[in-house]
Amino acid sequence: MLATSYETGARVTMEDGVTINGDVQLGLWGNAAYEGSESVLTVNGGTITGALKLDPNTNEAEAIEALKPNVTINGGSFGSSVDAYLDESDGAKAKVEQKDGMQTYYPSVTEVRSTRPLAIL
Repeated sequence: MLATSYETGARVTMEDGVTINGDVQLGLWGNAAYEGSESVLTVNGGTITGALKLDPNTNEAEAIEALKPNVTINGGSFGSSVDAYLDESDGAKAKVEQKDGMQTYYPSVTEVRSTRPLAIL
């Protein structure tokens, strides 16, 4: 979600059955800091085949920490790990790494329907 055309940021909610082919851009480009509720991403399910991406001119660790309140992962599949964005407010509690590199997050261990190794978050 590239929010340069949204004064207060974009707000995106994904549900089961939705697929985004590619990366999702986070943040307000051109801003030095991420504050408030701009660029909110909530993933309750669905698939993002790429990664969550930041402006390449930001300090990634600081930006991710600042964005955590604005990124909620309750479940879904991702083309790369989103572990860095998880905190205690997120609903994702278990993860399965698929053979194809996809990372699938679940709200609870009992919802995991795979015999693959499981990571408890």
